[in-house]
Parts: sequence; C-alpha cells; structure tokens
Amino acid sequence: QGLMQCRCSAKGVEGVGNGIKVIMMKDPWPEVDITVAGVDKGKALNRFLQHESILKHLGIGSVDPERHVAVFGDAPNDVPMFRDVGGLQPALRVRMPHSTDEALAELANHSAEVSDVLDMISSQRTNGVLRLPAHSRI
Repeated sequence: QGLMQCRCSAKGVEGVGNGIKVIMMKDPWPEVDITVAGVDKGKALNRFLQHESILKHLGIGSVDPERHVAVFGDAPNDVPMFRDVGGLQPALRVRMPHSTDEALAELANHSAEVSDVLDMISSQRTNGVLRLPAHSRI
C-alpha cells in the first residue's frame, strides 16, 4: 500500500483514518503538513473543548465557539479551524500579518500578532466580555 492509502483506527469517528492529507506551505518558511485524512485543527479543537476535564477546569458545562473561542493562524492548515469548530465559526479569528493565505484573509476578522491580541484582551476585558469591532486590524 502507498502512503495515501494508509489506515488508522479512529474509534468510530466518521471520515477519519482513510489515507492522509498533505498541505504544502511556504510562509514563513517551506513546510509540509501531513495529517490523517479527516482530521484538521478545527475538529481537534472542537474535540478538545468538549473534553470533560477541560470543561471542569474552565468551570463551565460547554464552550460556545461563537462566544468563547479565539483562533490564530498563518497557513492553509489553519483554514478549517477558522471555518468550523463544532459546526460554528470561532468568535475571534486572527490572521498573522505575515500570512499570505487568501482563504485565511477571507475568514479572519482580525489581523495582528498574537502578543498584540493577548495584550488587547487583557486590557479591554470588562466583566468577562471582550468588546471588539466586527472586523479590524489590531
């Protein structure tokens, strides 16, 4: 069997484990991202956010991506995470300024360095609610 026909156990997760997915990336340096077919950052983040120990640590019953999730990305392998976390689009989708990926640019609602966004979140939080314009460059 060739690499593209590899199989792995996904414990019943639909569409996972039949072959691999290869994403060629160039920014900020040449890189090849290889994952199991059917697995991407959006699905992985959703599964993480539903894990009982994570919810217990956060002290909440569930995470609403449209209200509680911020994602940061700079390459094509980040597109699924910008598009869909548990069937919903994350509230804050930050594209790194050095990114040249057009799909990320379309899906992002902010363009900034991670440190700038975290500084802004820390300084602008009011009663647990972050107030951001719908689309901005931080």
